[in-house]
Amino acid sequence: MINNIFYYILNMSIIAAIIVVMLLLIRAVFGKWLQKPLIYALWGIVLFRLLIPISISSEFSLINIVNPDFAKAVVVSDVDNGVTDITYSVTNVMQLAEEYNPIEYKTNRIEKVFNIFGLIWLIGAVLFVLAAIIIYRITMKRLNQAVKLEYDMRILEKCKERLNVNGEIGVYESGFINTPIVSGILKTKIIIPKNIKSDFLEYILIHELSHIKRKDNIWKLLSILAVCIHWFNPFAWLFLWISERDMENACDYKVLKNIPDDKRKNYALSLVELADSQRLPFPALGNTAVKQRLINISTYKRISTIMLIITSVLCMIVTILLITNPIT
Repeated sequence: MINNIFYYILNMSIIAAIIVVMLLLIRAVFGKWLQKPLIYALWGIVLFRLLIPISISSEFSLINIVNPDFAKAVVVSDVDNGVTDITYSVTNVMQLAEEYNPIEYKTNRIEKVFNIFGLIWLIGAVLFVLAAIIIYRITMKRLNQAVKLEYDMRILEKCKERLNVNGEIGVYESGFINTPIVSGILKTKIIIPKNIKSDFLEYILIHELSHIKRKDNIWKLLSILAVCIHWFNPFAWLFLWISERDMENACDYKVLKNIPDDKRKNYALSLVELADSQRLPFPALGNTAVKQRLINISTYKRISTIMLIITSVLCMIVTILLITNPIT
């Protein structure tokens, strides 16, 4: 049982690793023209591949276009909705079995190898999940000691209106953190360091509200879960690191869209002051390369509607190419 699960986990991990490399190339070559939120959204393809074994088989899959023999698709189910026949499948890169429902390996030696490594994988995954839970609980215990911030509530309401964020959101301060964070999923609150300069409060709130609007806390939890499952894959850890950097870049982009151009300098100064250090195991605002973020702020330009449409369509095409499985 465990060996069969690990077989598909390993296949998922290989596909995800290839997509990580491809997205890094896209990011390096076309990053100048792609909006930061679009770059960040593309990492959702990797997260999908790391967590969801099943996808739709399509002739538009990149595997079909580049090399159909690189990977095969194992059919899970065929659904005929009267308009088209949809095939749900899992990707099979290694092709080490004769049959796949259930798996029958080509040799007994291959089966023994997957039995051993499947057990090692399971032990590692359980340990990583337990470690993540313990760290999370310790962190939340300390964050729950934060006290409500005394400030002008109109600042928060103005920022919520700009970003069209609804719901009750509390603002707290804590001596445990050095940079602002968003805490909680159902009951969301923004926690900022003690003695924060009031001049920076508006920028901090817009940035953290951007996280809340996009449900970035859920993204982080799912990303950490994916890394716990694929702990053996260095590309999974690279995905976690780079996608979190792009998450912060996307929030910076949102802030710059919502403040006047003459306030960019103040926002940059707030980053310099806030992102010097970070003690939290689940970091937020200050966890990325501050230098690169400052460069992004200084080079930020508002794009035209036509360019936004073009780049969005290109990202949709990339998503279809990478998220679908080859035809069986």
